[in-house]
Amino acid sequence: MSTDKDVFSKEDKKFMNIAFRLAEKGRGTTNPNPMVGALIVKDDMIISSGYHKMSGTDHAEINAIKNAKNIPEGSKIYVTLEPCSFYGKTPPCTEAIIKHKFSEVIISSLDPNPKVNGKGAEILKKAGIKVRTGLMCEKAEKQNEIFFKQIRLKRPFVCAKIASTIDGKLAASTGNSRWITGITSRNTVQKLRFEYGCVLTGIGTVIKDNPFLCPRKNIAKTFDLKNLNAFEENMIRKYIVVEDSESHIKKKLSYSKFLRVVLDGNLIINQDSNIARTSKLVKTIIFVLRKAQRNKSNADKIKQLKLMGIDIIAVGKNEKNGYLNLNEIIDCLYNKYEATSIMVEAGPSLVTSFLKEKLIDKFVLFLAPKIIGGKNDYNMFADLNIKYMKDALNLKFDKIKNSGKDLLIEAYPLY
Repeated sequence: MSTDKDVFSKEDKKFMNIAFRLAEKGRGTTNPNPMVGALIVKDDMIISSGYHKMSGTDHAEINAIKNAKNIPEGSKIYVTLEPCSFYGKTPPCTEAIIKHKFSEVIISSLDPNPKVNGKGAEILKKAGIKVRTGLMCEKAEKQNEIFFKQIRLKRPFVCAKIASTIDGKLAASTGNSRWITGITSRNTVQKLRFEYGCVLTGIGTVIKDNPFLCPRKNIAKTFDLKNLNAFEENMIRKYIVVEDSESHIKKKLSYSKFLRVVLDGNLIINQDSNIARTSKLVKTIIFVLRKAQRNKSNADKIKQLKLMGIDIIAVGKNEKNGYLNLNEIIDCLYNKYEATSIMVEAGPSLVTSFLKEKLIDKFVLFLAPKIIGGKNDYNMFADLNIKYMKDALNLKFDKIKNSGKDLLIEAYPLY
């Protein structure tokens, strides 16, 4: 946070906003690291810029330094997150900042990681560099809400995506749901899947819709799954150019890390489902009840699914509702698979179970300008047993914008 001494000018805010835009370029490829942008400035002129492109590659400050033809002594550097001060996959950024004799470092937010938190700023101060912190720190935390949560709580950030009519229906009374929202919204969902890096659903959705649940470029395209090459080419990838620190040779990297998760307590998934048939291309995890794993009648099926590249993980029941233990699943995905963020795309029962356990951090709602009306089983949420308005769960609307003909609402539950 800022102090009484940390006064920021209009120019400071302008440069930090540029750094935020740079950081945004790393969305979807930096996990488990944060998105960070850096801007080198001298006499209110931009010298160079950089951002953290992908976990394991140079941090934003190093990229900004490398991108500069010359860094005049006494330059400032604006960074959206505190420079790291320890050796990890890359050397500490504080060393490079000191080496290049920056006169000042303007930091939006301190790093919540205990290995860094305040230490980076102190090292720079001890080296005689002026350090100011807290410039638009709320924006920094919002941009890196995934990183801040997983660092603080050692759990993934969970977003629930829901597409419905304006009256809260997920499908018509027949179960038909194609398509509630328009092509713009459906393409946005593909992008969100890539950014979150993990999609979770229930077996009911798999049986009803036979989805692929992985980020794709052309969602209207159909495939002969006997040949998976065309399907693989249609999956969203991000290409990143990085420079080798020792040889200085630039190379192009392809990023497509993605997890697909199905909750299937009794292991009834069809081995001919689209998810099973594409599991060699997309890392797929099925969570089952322990009794289903022990059931001898499932032995052959488990063996075949594993040969298809699918992980079968057994968990216990939640005592409250009899469903698979969601907390156990969330912890497993974080600790075993390093999933720092999860997008839940599921039916009302599973989404409501996540909500009851207070596991949803954010909602992304796509509302179509359509009305179905009447009573059916396809409401946005299942029963929350709320009898009085005073007990209703409140949301904080954060963004409301057009998505083609639909509305896209981002909201946070206020538990």
